[in-house]
Amino acid sequence: MVNFIQDAKSGDGKGFLVPKESKRGFNLSLFFRIFSIAVLIIAAASFLFLFLSIKSLNNKISSVKAQIDDYETARDINLETSILNLDQKIKLFSNLINNHLYFKKFVDWLKTEVAANVKFSNVKIEASGTDLKVSIEAASKSYADISRQLAIFSNSNVVKSYSLGQMSNSGNEIKFSVNLNISKEILK
Repeated sequence: MVNFIQDAKSGDGKGFLVPKESKRGFNLSLFFRIFSIAVLIIAAASFLFLFLSIKSLNNKISSVKAQIDDYETARDINLETSILNLDQKIKLFSNLINNHLYFKKFVDWLKTEVAANVKFSNVKIEASGTDLKVSIEAASKSYADISRQLAIFSNSNVVKSYSLGQMSNSGNEIKFSVNLNISKEILK
């Protein structure tokens, strides 16, 4: 606001208006008024932004909850249960396959370990722990063939231990039994 003063120095005595010199300084009250209005505008804009953001996020949360509810009602509990049961059976079957003992491998090995002139008549296998207990009933025409058979078992890296069981001589044939402890690794 500009203030005017009347100057009486003019010749007609009426004078004329001259602007009053004002002190130019910092107007503190005007600064505080402008500052408080700016703070109120910023606060109102921030409140409006936060209000709209929260409303938008709540709408998104509601939408996601509705989708979850739709998925829950659409799922088939019986199908899920049968899938879980099938998964357990597959795991059990996999375990059985991995630990399955293949006796054909034992039979193939045993065929390679038979001495000439020795015939196996009965083989019993009992799996226990890490070993197989094998009882073999056999027949031969001579004691030399029996000793060759025992030497074959003795030199085998599969046989952990062996023992000669009962022997009987029936004239033209000697019947004997052998007990073996064999590692189960041969069966895998």
